[in-house]
Amino acid sequence: MAERECTDARMTAAIALAEKTGAPANQRMDVTLNNLSLGFRRTAEPEKAELLLQCAVAIRVKAVGPEDPSLASSLANLAGVYRERGDYSRAEALYKRSLEVSGRAAKPDPIETVFILNALAMVYEADGRATAAEPLYAKALDVSEHAFGRDSQFVSARLQSFAAFYQRQGQHGQAEELYRRSLAIEEKTYGLNHPSLSETLNSLGMVYRVQGKTALAEEAFKRSLANLGSSPYPNRFVLAKTLDGLAATYRAEGRDTEAEKLESQAANIRATIQRR
Repeated sequence: MAERECTDARMTAAIALAEKTGAPANQRMDVTLNNLSLGFRRTAEPEKAELLLQCAVAIRVKAVGPEDPSLASSLANLAGVYRERGDYSRAEALYKRSLEVSGRAAKPDPIETVFILNALAMVYEADGRATAAEPLYAKALDVSEHAFGRDSQFVSARLQSFAAFYQRQGQHGQAEELYRRSLAIEEKTYGLNHPSLSETLNSLGMVYRVQGKTALAEEAFKRSLANLGSSPYPNRFVLAKTLDGLAATYRAEGRDTEAEKLESQAANIRATIQRR
């Protein structure tokens, strides 16, 4: 178990690292270690993050026992370190344990539950077990719909995550259906012409294009570009990606001259991004 890997020497090292970083004196030590680990994950220092999280779990287990729901977030964070390192076996075990203890709460936090389900699905997918991942993406969506309603932005994000899974698996019909549902929620929330719709429109355009629905793909990419153009500060990553998507659609239709212009625009945008 994770807490057993925090030896006395590692605990001393974890606390010293926390003190060196200037941790708040009035904060619970397990919370401090957990919070500090996030910074080390962002700076690609997984060994330090692992140390802190193993000891955060050990401290919490000693305080409340090994089955307390409050352990869930630290267990999931530690699983995330292993997932990022490609250690899928340890990540899977910890995500499963996190789900188990989280479920013991009188009222489990749906956001936490969805996060863990989604993360475990990503582990299975990365490990080549797509058939095991699919029901977890579906369950995460189901939990979200029951907790927040079918038309919430939280559900829209889960729809996109599930759609992207199907897209990666080459199941473009299923991906299309979920992207369309997500787009309908965004349209209801923001209106038809808001820049926030652009990335979903781009994803939908890609799915249409792969299925040979070039007219629908062109419409989606053009609408994405128009929505991006309504912002004074458009997302240039999405802009370049959408230009490339529309260019690929034109290529598929034999419209090479139009495609070349768009590809040039996309390349110029990427060059500008890289110079900054």
